Amino acid sequence: VCVPTGIPSFFFVYWIPMIFSESVYLAFALYRGWKTYRRDDNMQLRSGLQLIEILVRDSVFFFVV
Repeated sequence: VCVPTGIPSFFFVYWIPMIFSESVYLAFALYRGWKTYRRDDNMQLRSGLQLIEILVRDSVFFFVV
């Protein structure tokens, strides 16, 4: 196993902006999925499986765009 050397101890700070932005994207996707799930005019979206399908669809669409 090759272990890198010479990396500063504060290197973890590099990951903070990425984790934060991905968390915001996740929150937006969950909010949008929940909003679609709870919409009264679409009665077929009442199962948890369909909620997961919405979240997956929206997440894939985000990365495609």
